Amino acid sequence: MRIIHFNEPWKHFEVYDFISNNEHKEIKKLFKTFPDPRPTNDRISHKIENKMLRERFIELLRLLNVKWNENKHSIHMELDKISPKFKFQIHTDIWTKVLSLIIHISETGHGTRLYSSHKSFDEWRTLVRTMNWTPRGGGGFLRTDETYHSFDTIEDNMMRQTILLTLRQNKNWITGEDYII
Repeated sequence: MRIIHFNEPWKHFEVYDFISNNEHKEIKKLFKTFPDPRPTNDRISHKIENKMLRERFIELLRLLNVKWNENKHSIHMELDKISPKFKFQIHTDIWTKVLSLIIHISETGHGTRLYSSHKSFDEWRTLVRTMNWTPRGGGGFLRTDETYHSFDTIEDNMMRQTILLTLRQNKNWITGEDYII
């Protein structure tokens, strides 16, 4: 696994060889067991559990020096199928997400779009960079109030297949209450 760090428009990373060629083939088989979205402008997500992906994600967290504790955090996995002409709005992740990683499964596509967090009217949410599309790898970031991003398949003519891995907080450390996830 190889990680490249970037600072613009904010700190994020791309990961290469997150999974092996054989693991990639097995995951592509898994995608065939779930229904497809409508042919255009649709997205279907499925929560999954996968021991290999979990262990690889934990390895990535260690490489990134991300501190986590199984009593305070949980790992979530979503298999996503997104048909052509779909667009998700510019957003920051919910504050319970600590780190998000998108693994690219389909052979073609384009990565997450990253936007500036400037507050001036003329610069509000300016597209700064699109992460590279790297089958068997992907891109990610630690969540902050400035990590504005989006994803789409506007330019695509094939189904986009990804796996979203997130590290999430289990408790509200102000109130001490458990989150219902």
